[in-house]
Order: sequence, then C-alpha cells, then structure tokens
Amino acid sequence: MQLHFQEEAEACQQQVLALEAKRTTEESWYFNILKKLLSACHSLDSALQARERYQNTAHIQARVRESVTACHLAELHRWEKRAQESQKAGVSVTGLQPAGGVVSGSLQLLLLLSSVLSVGPHSSGCWCSQFSRFWRPHDAAHLGPCPTQSPAPSSAVPAPWSPADVLCAGPAPAHVSRRPLRQRKRFTTVAVPMAGPLWRATVFIQRHRTGLLVASCAGLFGAQISYHLFPDPVVQWLYQYWPQGQPAPLSPELQKLLQEVLQDMGIPSSHCYKAFTTFTFQPVSAGFPRLSTGAVLGIPASFLSGPVINIDHPVIVHGQRVDWQSPAGARLKDALLLSHDAQKFALAREVVYLESGAAVLQALPAPASLAGTWALTVGAKHALGLYGGPMNLRAAFNLVAAVVGFVTYAFCTDSLNLALEAWLDRRTASLSVAHARGGVEFYEKVLSGNLALRSLLGKQGQKLYTPSGNIIPRHWFRIRHLPYTTRRDSVLQMWKATLKPGHS
Repeated sequence: MQLHFQEEAEACQQQVLALEAKRTTEESWYFNILKKLLSACHSLDSALQARERYQNTAHIQARVRESVTACHLAELHRWEKRAQESQKAGVSVTGLQPAGGVVSGSLQLLLLLSSVLSVGPHSSGCWCSQFSRFWRPHDAAHLGPCPTQSPAPSSAVPAPWSPADVLCAGPAPAHVSRRPLRQRKRFTTVAVPMAGPLWRATVFIQRHRTGLLVASCAGLFGAQISYHLFPDPVVQWLYQYWPQGQPAPLSPELQKLLQEVLQDMGIPSSHCYKAFTTFTFQPVSAGFPRLSTGAVLGIPASFLSGPVINIDHPVIVHGQRVDWQSPAGARLKDALLLSHDAQKFALAREVVYLESGAAVLQALPAPASLAGTWALTVGAKHALGLYGGPMNLRAAFNLVAAVVGFVTYAFCTDSLNLALEAWLDRRTASLSVAHARGGVEFYEKVLSGNLALRSLLGKQGQKLYTPSGNIIPRHWFRIRHLPYTTRRDSVLQMWKATLKPGHS
C-alpha cells in the first residue's frame, strides 16, 4: 500500500515537473512571440512616421501646384528639391513603401497574428486587441497617394488596400518608390500653361531677365541718341522755317556767320556741319561733327532781322498773333534784334555742345537708372526674403522701387542738364571778350523777350513766364533748365574776369 502511494507521489511529482516544464516552455514561447510582435510594432511605428512625412510633403506639393501663380520659380525648384530629398529617404510618390516599412512590417505582423490564433492558447485574443490599438481600417486608406497627386502607376498597389491585398500582391517593385525623371522635369512646364498669360509672361521675364535688361537699356540709350546719329532728316524736318509754304533757304549772311564762328573756335574743316533756317528764337542743334552723318545746326530766321520782324509779316506765338504796334510787340521786336557778338555767342554755344559730344552723356541716365533700379530691387527682395512671400507684396515692392527709380532718373537727368548748361556758358564766354560781352547781351535780350511774351499772352503768359523773365517749370519737382537770370549773371562774371584794365 505504501509502495502504491509512493508510486502515485512520484507520478504526481513527474506530472508537476512536466507541467512546470510545459509552463516554462509556454512562457518562453509567449516571450518570443511578444518580442517579435514588439519588433513588428516598432517597424510599423517607423512606417507610420514615414507616412506622416510623406503626407506632409504630398500636401505641400499640392498647395504649391494649386497656388503656382503666387510662387516664384526658384521657390518651386526648392519645393521640388525637398520632395526629391524625401524620396531619397525612402518615401514613395505613389504610396508609402520605405525599406523595411509598411509592407514588410504588415506581412510579419499578420504572419505572427495568424500563428497566435492557430496554435497559441485561448487567451490569444489579447493580441488581437493589442493589434487593434495601433491598426485601424482607415489607416490603410491614408497609406495611399494624396488625392491631389497624379494617379499611381499600374504596377503600384492600389489605395486603399487591405492586409489581405498586401499578402496577395507581394512586395512592391523598387522603381515605384522613385519619381520618374521625366515627371520631375515636367513639374514646372506643365503648371505654367495652366496659370494664364500673366504667369507665362512672368516666367518668360524670369528666364530671360538678363537679356531683357540688356535689350531695354540698349533701347533706351538708342532712342535718346538716334536723332543725334541721324540728325539730317529729323531735326531739319521738325524745326525748318517755312515762310510761304516753302522751306526757307539758308541766306549767305547766316552761312557767313557760321563760318566765322567755326574759324574763331578753330574747328577743323573735316568736321561736317550743315546749317538751315529755323523758326525758333534760339539756335537748335543735334549730331556728331566727327561722324560721317555730321551735325545739323539750325540758325533762327530772326538773326536776319528782316522778314521775321516785318510789320506786315504775321508771327504766331503760342497760338496768338503778335501785334507789332503794341508796346509789348515793340519790346519783343527789340528783343529779337541781336548784335553781331550776341549772335556769335549763341552759335558758338551750340558748336561747343556738338564738339564736346555731351549728347552721349545725356543719354546715359535712363539706362543707368533702369539697370541700377533692377539690380537694387532684386538684391533687396533676396535680402528681405520677398520671393517666398505673396505676390501682392512683391508687386507693391516693385511699384515702390519703380517710383524710386523714376525719381532717381529725373534727379540725375535734371542735375546733368543744369551742370551742362552752366559749363557751356562758361566755356563759350571764355573764348574771347567779345563772346562774353555777346553772352550778356544775348541773355538780356532773352529775358526782355520773355517779359514781352508774358504781356502779350495775358493769363497764359503769366503761367509760362515769371515777372523776371524766367520760364516757369512745368513740373514742381523737376527743374530741367537753369534760370536765364542765373545764366546771365554767370556770363557777366566771366566777362568781368576777362576784362583788362583800361577796357570797357
């Protein structure tokens, strides 16, 4: 009996040992299952983080494409470069397919789950509950491509997809995770035609802005210098004097006066000058004497003091006929009668202008202002980061820059003209005492004639001339010419400086 109990005790002990061994085996199995499942969860978490990065990149690309008219071309390239960097990190364009990502993690997780459900203990339902904590049906839909992106290739896994689809489809091909090179190059060229003509013009200007800038500067310079390069048909057509329906020929007296001025100044005979009779009260000129086209010099018909100021000859000034019998008309008639020295000073001043080539200098402010405004505007926008901002802000900044550039151009042009006029007066007056004396007389006659016109024209004359005889500027912020009183005083100082003791 005791032996029977011992056998039963040993059998129970063996069963206990077997149960303990079985429990240890089960614990080891569950531990291995848990370890693999945690590894799969970690892989899936990494895949979910990569999915979030892809979604951010995809939505950013969608917003850039939708608002392509508000983005700069350089900014588009920057966003495309960021998208390419995301692709290089393992993020697919058509879906999330990183190395060791969703597909491999989902396969491993589903295989482990099926093994637990088939061979594991009855308490394996807890693994299903844990799996459902981080896997939801709508997560599969999020793993598909962004709705705003282009449709996925036929070789890619369609979205949304289920775990069973992944098991059947197998691993995705390697080329799906890379955006085709042709599609990347077509990113900007496809979006531009859809944006309208304004954006196409903007893109064209951005691509060829250097060439357009050079062409614009050359055009501005050429437009201002063109009538100096070809002065014969232009200037003469604009200022030719037509007394009786026919162009007035240059009289021998005026031709002799011009030759005398050229000889006094020592102008070589190789320099080409062509003179004609003009209807203005002061000489006009254009061209370059050293070139084959030569220079054109218009001599006022009033220098003859005969046909123009004749009582029977009608003279129209600002739309009104001059009454030579009135006091103002008599004063204007006296102002038009210039001495020989005053006529020589007026012509010599134009010859000095033509010989100096100052026309080239006068044509420089326009292209220089344009190039400087463009360079400073682009540099300021880069420094302030306006290319990444809204288009309205850049448009407002460009408008302000254009206004500043125009003000700069006006200031430079007017300053250059004022300095050039002062230099021409001093240079001409320094030729001889007769030229200086003639310059003082010439400007005195000009002031007297302006006062006579101010009286003849009435209210219109008061708007054109000041009580001292100077011309009122048309624009309040621009002074294009020196006042005649200032020019007279400057020449008067030159005359006093050139006078010798004992000479008047």
